[in-house]
Amino acid sequence: IENAKFAPLREALQSLQGSQYTKKLYTEILRQSPDLTTEQLASQISQVLVFDYLIGNWDRFSGVPEWAGVNCQFKDNKIVSIDNGASFPAYSNEKVYERFMMAERFSMHMIDALRALDKGQTFKLLFPEPSKYETEAFEQFWKQRSSLLTRIDSLSQTYGSKRVLSFE
Repeated sequence: IENAKFAPLREALQSLQGSQYTKKLYTEILRQSPDLTTEQLASQISQVLVFDYLIGNWDRFSGVPEWAGVNCQFKDNKIVSIDNGASFPAYSNEKVYERFMMAERFSMHMIDALRALDKGQTFKLLFPEPSKYETEAFEQFWKQRSSLLTRIDSLSQTYGSKRVLSFE
């Protein structure tokens, strides 16, 4: 984690031009969002990674090159993450963990909201009439939440919370 300046978006996304599968994504992001900053995009990516880690959604970013951007589209300066069908498994997933570990800067608002969650109320909201599987899936969600907050706390001790929670 550095308190570095972000490169202009056109430069930061330059590597997307190197693949026939992501070149279109590069062009579309720049066309649709000429005023978007790299910091704004980084913040959105961080939030998607946090969200997917919490809900255990392993298929957001397809490993199939032809499907690049299918489950995580871009419109009007915003990432539109669709297809959450693989969410809330009753087990952890290495793909989700590895992607989450790529993020080291987070939204202070999002992390504060996660800290404020009440376990019982959250369970009732997500699963009003839970099956045995949904109860297990919620316990996995809550483990992911705890693990996520532990990582945020550890990064904050090392680098300072101002750097780690630097996105709004």
